[in-house]
Parts: sequence; C-alpha cells; structure tokens
Amino acid sequence: MWLPLMLGAAFAQAVKDLCLKQSMTGIGAVPAIVVVWAYCATTTMFLSLVVCVEGIPALTPGFWWSLLATGPLAAV
Repeated sequence: MWLPLMLGAAFAQAVKDLCLKQSMTGIGAVPAIVVVWAYCATTTMFLSLVVCVEGIPALTPGFWWSLLATGPLAAV
C-alpha cells in the first residue's frame, strides 16, 4: 500500500513543481501566497482522497526500515 501512495505523492509533487516554475516565470508571475498554498495543498488533497478510499495503511517494520534508509536522502 505504501508504494502506490509514495508514487502518487511523487507524481503530484513533480507536476506541482513544473506548474509553479512555469507560472512564476515571465510577465504574469504568480503571487507568493499562491505558491505557498500550492506547496501545502497539492499532495494533501491527492493523498486524502486515496486514504479515504483505501484507509490508513498499517505501519509494519518494513515501513520503519525504509524510513530509516530514505530519511538521510531527504535531508540532502
């Protein structure tokens, strides 16, 4: 269950970043408040729909090991 959630979040973040970079360049630049809202809301809206349909996945030991392995990568 975590793999589809992870892939969905990564896809939503990539699309959000692409749209924000395109909209912030040029003459019609987007205000900062819109950028902040998009960073906070995009993935949350997508994943809330998935969690409502599928429920909250159980946290198994594999989750904690993967979190430990990928945590330092997020810091970089």
